[in-house]
Amino acid sequence: MIDVTPSDIRTGTGTGPRATAAPSASAAALAPAVGTAILMMAIIQVGLVVKGNAPVLDGVLIDPDGYMRLARVAQLWQDGNWFEPVFTGSARPRG
Repeated sequence: MIDVTPSDIRTGTGTGPRATAAPSASAAALAPAVGTAILMMAIIQVGLVVKGNAPVLDGVLIDPDGYMRLARVAQLWQDGNWFEPVFTGSARPRG
């Protein structure tokens, strides 16, 4: 039987299991790659805005999902019903 006291768990000494696990080497190696990818995406986005190649700044959304999200946010702002599953303003007057 393993003899572990609460002080052993806090300090990480003794013969019992450690209270905290060290991060793996692969997770530590992945952090700079994720940071670099996020930085590159930010640079690309800023470059598109500076060159004027951002249709959102002209009031144009790229796909129907953007328009649906905009309409749902507008409906939420008007009635404040956060959990409403039915969207009544879709494809008016046909829908």
